[in-house]
Amino acid sequence: MKFEGHQGLVTGVAFNADGSRLATASTDQTAKIWDTKSGYLLFILVGHQAAIPDIAFSPDGATGKELKVLIGHSSEIQSVAFSPDGTMLATGSGDNTAILWDLTTGNELHSFFGSAEGVMGVTFHPDGSKLALSSGDGVIRVYTLKTNDLLTLAQSRVNRSLTSVECQKYLHSSSCPAGQEK
Repeated sequence: MKFEGHQGLVTGVAFNADGSRLATASTDQTAKIWDTKSGYLLFILVGHQAAIPDIAFSPDGATGKELKVLIGHSSEIQSVAFSPDGTMLATGSGDNTAILWDLTTGNELHSFFGSAEGVMGVTFHPDGSKLALSSGDGVIRVYTLKTNDLLTLAQSRVNRSLTSVECQKYLHSSSCPAGQEK
C-alpha cells in the first residue's frame, strides 16, 4: 500500500499502538494521519513554521487537536519520543540539547546536553527510567531519569552529602532530598 499526498520530502513515520493509523511528517510543514487499512487520509496537522523532521504517537493515540505548544529549543527539532506512560515528551534539537517536557503542564522538566553536533535522536527505555540520545558526534548518551537512581549513582561516586547547587544540577531538583544536602 502507498500513502501519497505530501508536497515535500517525508522525513518521519510512526504507527500508533494498534497499527491502525500511520503518521507521516514532511518538509512541507505538515503531518498527516492515515488509516492503514484503507489508505485514506484521516486528517492533516498544520501550524508548523518549518519542516517536521520526526513524528511519534503518544501511547493513547492521536486526536489531531493541538494540546500544547512547547517552546524551549533555540534551534530546529530533530527528533521526538513519548515516555511509555505518555506523561512526558523528549525532543532532540540542533541546539545540542534534548528537553524533557511534562505533557500535563507543558513545562520543561529537564534539559540534557548531547554534543556540539546536535541531538539527532531520542528514545525512552521501555520502563521510562532512562533517556538515550544519539548525537551528530557519533556518541550515544544515556541519562537516568528517576531521582532515586540519580541519588544512588551520586552516592556511589561521592563520599559526602551533595550541595544544593549539585542537587539542582545533577538531580534536576530545586532542593535536595531530605538528609542529602550539605
